[in-house]
Amino acid sequence: MMEDGSSIRIDRLRNIEQAYRARVRHAPGDTHARLSLAWCLAFEAIYESGRENEQEVAWANGSGRSDLADTPPFLRPRTPRSGRALLRNCLRQIFAVELLSDRDDERAEATRLRDLIRLTGADSILHEAEARAERTLDRLAAALMSRQGMTDFAAVDPF
Repeated sequence: MMEDGSSIRIDRLRNIEQAYRARVRHAPGDTHARLSLAWCLAFEAIYESGRENEQEVAWANGSGRSDLADTPPFLRPRTPRSGRALLRNCLRQIFAVELLSDRDDERAEATRLRDLIRLTGADSILHEAEARAERTLDRLAAALMSRQGMTDFAAVDPF
């Protein structure tokens, strides 16, 4: 079954996404599953962004759906399945692979996908995701240091 006469089988992508999400829930360190999930999310984000753009054009031309006709697209609530939310989740998976994988090929593929996303012009989402990844690393480092009774990185002699 194809949605909206599209040549992309979004229902298939969503099923594959759910399978990879289940793998990641079962094995959070499975960086291959995370990378595959990131690709699914990237394709879904592109698809949803196209649909959202289509709705914005329809609204601008006065041919939008009647229940949304009085609300400009940028004021409509974002859903968990919006292109922006999917892209944000995709980037979370990418950063997890870049940080957790011990495989050069996986890290390189994650970086390539991030670079492709950068080409789409999603700079604000990318910067937001990078800042979030840095905060996560800071929290992890602080948690590790507090477990070892350390509070200052400078006080640690790695050698």
